[in-house]
Amino acid sequence: MKIGVLKNFSIAKLLKIVLVLSAVYNIYYLYFKYFGVVGDYVSLYFYSAIFQGNAALITLSAMFIIYKKQALENEIFKLENVVMCHLKDVYGVSALYSDVCNFENFPDELINDLKDDKKTELSKLKESPAWKKRFEELKVIKSEKDSIWRNAFVPIRGLFLVLMSCALLLILVTLIHSNIKIEFLLLDVVLCAEIVSLFSLFDFMKKTV
Repeated sequence: MKIGVLKNFSIAKLLKIVLVLSAVYNIYYLYFKYFGVVGDYVSLYFYSAIFQGNAALITLSAMFIIYKKQALENEIFKLENVVMCHLKDVYGVSALYSDVCNFENFPDELINDLKDDKKTELSKLKESPAWKKRFEELKVIKSEKDSIWRNAFVPIRGLFLVLMSCALLLILVTLIHSNIKIEFLLLDVVLCAEIVSLFSLFDFMKKTV
């Protein structure tokens, strides 16, 4: 299973690299073949558009992450509520919600004060497939909630770096325009970096939704 996942990941990554290199090649080919010239305001408009677009994408991504995290927290609360209500109504056991995961296997310190028949019932409950599945679901959702910001770091970092690069290049655009080859090279590099960042953001969204 892991080998298959790694293979799919490698193929997807390879396709992205091929796409970027193809874009670079075609742009340079057209430029050197037809001696295209970059107009005075092309770089200004290009960097400005990338800057504003990435600023909007970063803001929307952050809003999406906050919304997703709140949705996961609600799911966790519902699952914890189901577990605790079941324990309280059926077995007369209650605890703080922060202690819910401790009830997966019922440590001795949590049930010492219960009668023997209740202890026996709880021992049977923890071996129930439905009980185990409930905690597996809870762990998966908690893991997803805890990792969502970490998973978002790479695509958001890429967009932010391109944004900062565009901000710097906007300041230097007049100076850079004096050397058309350097200007064209920078446009190409920023374009490729933007494509890679957008692919990364798309992968994150696809896995998170």
